[in-house]
Amino acid sequence: VSSPSSAAVMSTHPINWGGVGGGGGGGGGSTTTAETMIHDEDIKGRRILVCTQCKKGMKVNVKIPSGITTRKWRFWRIFGEGNMQLSLQHVVGIVSCKDGVGGEKKKKKKKGLPKLTFPTSLFEKIMLSFDQEALSGVVTMLNRYADLKGSISDINSVVTMKAEILDKDFLKMHQGVSRLSPQDGEILVVVAMLVHFNYVISEMLPMVDLSVPPGHSSLSDNIRAIRRYIFWRQKSSSWEAALASSVSQSKLNPTIVFSMLAARQLYINRKTDFTGRRSLFGQFYQATKNLDVKRLYAVRKNDRCFQVADIHMKVADAGGPYRDYVNKMMEEVQDPVLPLFMKCPNGRNSIGENRNCVVPRSSSTSTVCISLYETLGKFIGMIIRSKNLVALNFPGLVWKYLIRDKITKFDIEAIDKLCWRQIKEINRMEEKGSNFKPAFFDSQMKDVKFVAPNAEGRMVPLVKDGKNRSLTWANRHEYMQALFRMRMHEFDVQLESIAKGMNQVIPCHLLSLFTWNELEAMVCGRGMSLREVDLLEKMTSYSGHRKTDPHIINFWKMLRSRFDEEERAKFLTFVWGRSRLPTSAADFSSRFTLSGHSRSRSNPDMWLPIAHTCGFSMEFPKYSNIDIMTKKIKWAMNNCTTTDADGSIRSGGTVIGLSSGEDDSAMISLWS
Repeated sequence: VSSPSSAAVMSTHPINWGGVGGGGGGGGGSTTTAETMIHDEDIKGRRILVCTQCKKGMKVNVKIPSGITTRKWRFWRIFGEGNMQLSLQHVVGIVSCKDGVGGEKKKKKKKGLPKLTFPTSLFEKIMLSFDQEALSGVVTMLNRYADLKGSISDINSVVTMKAEILDKDFLKMHQGVSRLSPQDGEILVVVAMLVHFNYVISEMLPMVDLSVPPGHSSLSDNIRAIRRYIFWRQKSSSWEAALASSVSQSKLNPTIVFSMLAARQLYINRKTDFTGRRSLFGQFYQATKNLDVKRLYAVRKNDRCFQVADIHMKVADAGGPYRDYVNKMMEEVQDPVLPLFMKCPNGRNSIGENRNCVVPRSSSTSTVCISLYETLGKFIGMIIRSKNLVALNFPGLVWKYLIRDKITKFDIEAIDKLCWRQIKEINRMEEKGSNFKPAFFDSQMKDVKFVAPNAEGRMVPLVKDGKNRSLTWANRHEYMQALFRMRMHEFDVQLESIAKGMNQVIPCHLLSLFTWNELEAMVCGRGMSLREVDLLEKMTSYSGHRKTDPHIINFWKMLRSRFDEEERAKFLTFVWGRSRLPTSAADFSSRFTLSGHSRSRSNPDMWLPIAHTCGFSMEFPKYSNIDIMTKKIKWAMNNCTTTDADGSIRSGGTVIGLSSGEDDSAMISLWS
């Protein structure tokens, strides 16, 4: 932060420099207790300053210091407390209006930071043993606690709340923490340090400009570097405020006419929709590509961005069909019915981790494909806004790219365990030192060229004319660097298109506050683990049943012990039209209702449950035992997967672009 002498401002309004300066001290000039926000607009050497307190504009002459005339200047949030710390490289001036502030007031005493006191030896032990993974584990434990019982704001309460805070079962399961075998006292000190750290961060975050690109602000870069230690509630409060302030005030909410039958035909015939016309997602793209992006996608929490109609099916969309079609579109994106994603190499080879994950097809660079990737980015932005969570099986490197985090060689190996075979062989030979003969290496590697398989399995040149250049001992480092470069950046075109779409719908620069796991949770939730069953039970109401009824007790026992995570997701789709729960109780648009099944009173074991996805409810027979209940509910959720209203509602219209698509017989297939 530059000192006041670096610029001069002439105005009829009083200039309050406060404590602006290199040290950010508390002296200098009169101060006010009110907060002032200043915005600026350059007009040919003059500057119009608008004080948001009094809404008055003031023309002032600005003397620009020499050497920085080409810099982009801006005014940010200014606190008139006399102790101003700003994240600006240059401060031109702070202007406040007397009539907007309400006159001078006494300075309020600022609350000081809480103090931490514990033995130096304990602190040193913790700093030596608790690495990033272990600290992240403690942060995760505190985030889980905050979801259930609220955040910890007072350091002094850490010891008294010890039994509530320490989730010993979680800590034992967390590899980063359990390998240290820490004492309870050590964990509590780490908790206190993290709470203290987040207190400091809460004071600093309003001053940080995260829209600055990496490398342009050490403060912003350092905040991004320690994002994993910032509590979820700390980050999400800023994030939710940014989302709320950017909601469209005149949303479109169009009715989009789909053809589910045309989309299902792609699966039946195992064809791929390269033109973006037959799949549901392609139909959505054709119908919305010319609509105003913000008015379509910038929705509020639990809002829909469109209404569903189907040319062949009778759909009454009160919310359930919308969620169902959104889910099916996200399934299509990951399946071969669209040329956008494919199973990662580990999945195709059945080795390593992330076998269920999909990665972009680097060969999908046509205009239509790029537009579909961008539409997917807009869709993801809408999902984050509405909290209508979906299942996207993306590996860490995809989420990392979207938050502009660094992708490492371990991220690549997490999707392709065999990708570094040649490099590992070279490293093994280098370890032999003087006992190794380069001539032997050259003879062994003469058939290895400067080409390598990418994630699609296609051989691509690593350098110009790579297919005619052999790997030798002398050029081995060039080969390794070229291979790293290709694998690190092979998805850049596709992921940049997704990021471009997201940036049109949400303030993406703030995503750099979050870890890639947290972004994944914003879009996909946390699956349907036992923890999510606990949340669903907490958010359930009963009509015609009591919580203590034997069949209700059996119902929750069934979800926990008879269903795996995938089956729980299917059950949620059956009753709500979506496969993911919100991440917290506050994000539920309505409670789940288990209601009575009036027609099954005489013989409940003969009846199937009836789901109402629009109302997030299920008519539930009073099954006599858990075995019959499990059989009936599994049959219903596996076989009742459409939203057809059986002719009770009449719909019409045409599907935009469908009639001009190719015949199925002429379409190319990416199905293996």
